[in-house]
Amino acid sequence: MRTLLFFTLLSSAALSYAAVISDSNKLDLSIYKLKIEVLRNILAAECPMYSHYQRNTRQLNSEDELKADRILYSQMYADLISCRRLGSKTTTKVYNVTTTPATTTTTATTSTVTTTTTPTKTPPPATTTIPTTTAPQTTTTTTATPTTTTTPTITATTSTTAPQTTTTTTATPTTTATLTTIAIKPPQPAECLTAINFTESWRMEHKGGNYKAGGANSLNGYACDLHQDTVWFRFTGAAGNRMLNSCPKIQSCGTFAPFWTDAIVPTTVGVKTNINAYAVGKYTHQNKCKAETWSMQVLRCSDINHDVIYKVLKPYGSRCQGAFCGMN
Repeated sequence: MRTLLFFTLLSSAALSYAAVISDSNKLDLSIYKLKIEVLRNILAAECPMYSHYQRNTRQLNSEDELKADRILYSQMYADLISCRRLGSKTTTKVYNVTTTPATTTTTATTSTVTTTTTPTKTPPPATTTIPTTTAPQTTTTTTATPTTTTTPTITATTSTTAPQTTTTTTATPTTTATLTTIAIKPPQPAECLTAINFTESWRMEHKGGNYKAGGANSLNGYACDLHQDTVWFRFTGAAGNRMLNSCPKIQSCGTFAPFWTDAIVPTTVGVKTNINAYAVGKYTHQNKCKAETWSMQVLRCSDINHDVIYKVLKPYGSRCQGAFCGMN
């Protein structure tokens, strides 16, 4: 009797505890939905170029739904932080000033000419008187020899003073302004900041090695990249740096039906371009290299070569046996 009463009380307590846990999850879920709505409004006002992710619309229990909302809130909050950081960058202009002195030379020449006239005069003529006395006769003879010589001498003296040269140097500062513009790279699109990385080395095996890479969404051990939870992805590290651009053999790249593309990637940053990817089929197909066609998008993240990301437009359920091949 006591044992029955004890189990009855224990069951009642368990039910009460489950009800409390359920109410707590509902309260947390309501709080996260409110926080997501506020954050979505802030992103729409400050960062309109960002895509705002929606939570998976599948039917989930309250605990899984709360977990999904937490992930969505974390992604949106990371977008806001990245947007604000990238928005604070500006273009810097640097002015280089160079001063060049200019030299001006002025030469002045002075010439002086002096003329001097010196007159020369000869003294007046001389007169000589010779008296002669003869006794008893007196004879007076007077001889006059007038000699007057006047020689004017004009001496012209030209004095030339050596030219004087005066050099005047005037320094005129010249200012040259050089405008240097430092280019600031535009911010990366929001999709590039949240894209996942494919780093598996088996994506570079293209010769039909029939390696089964497995994974959460694999089918019969073959890797699957087409599941409904797929997001933007890029190739990096051991997986290469872009999607394979030639036809591999079947059962390559860790899966049964490997995917490749012959599309040309865009050259403009931030522009989404629709492309096709192809699954390699069995040899009974008419064109085994393009047995199936999948619609995808490719987006360039920067000017760096092969810095692109990809996304499947129409995912395939929860399991599959098709995966993408990489290359360098």
